[in-house]
Amino acid sequence: MAKLLDTEFDISSCAIELTVSNFTNHDDGYHTVSLEIRLISNYFDINETVHCIEEDFLLMTRKLSHSLNLPQASISMLEPGFEMYINKIDHEEYPDTYTLIFVLDAGEFGAQRISCNTGPALQIQITKAQIEQFVAQLCTEFTELKEQCSSRDGY
Repeated sequence: MAKLLDTEFDISSCAIELTVSNFTNHDDGYHTVSLEIRLISNYFDINETVHCIEEDFLLMTRKLSHSLNLPQASISMLEPGFEMYINKIDHEEYPDTYTLIFVLDAGEFGAQRISCNTGPALQIQITKAQIEQFVAQLCTEFTELKEQCSSRDGY
C-alpha cells in the first residue's frame, strides 16, 4: 500500500492510500490494473476501486514524479476514476512541500457510470520525499503483481 499522510496528520488525521490490487492480462493483448483507493479524514472515510489500462497507470506514475519539477500540475488518467492537483508551496518555512488535492470521479461510482470530473475530494499537505516514496511503492506493487500474473498465466 502506498500512503500519503498529511504533514499535520496528528491534527488533521487526513491521508490517502492507494493499493495496486490486481493486474489482469486480457486475451486481446492489453492489461488492466486495479487500484484500491482510500481517502481518510476526520469527516469521512471513502473506499473505491478504479480500473485502468497498464499504460495509463504507468503514465500517471510518471506524471506524478514529473510534477515535482513544476509549480503546479494536474494528474489524471485517460480512464476516468480520479484526478490529482499538486501545487508547490512557495514559502521559506516549507521547502519541498506541496498541496495535493485528490478528487474521485463521482460519476464513475454512481448508478449512471458516466464520468463527470467532480466528486469527493481530500486536500493534504505533503513533502517531496513522500511523493517520491509513494510513487516508488506504487511501482513496486505494480511490478510484483505483473510478475505474479505473468508467471501464473505463462506470459
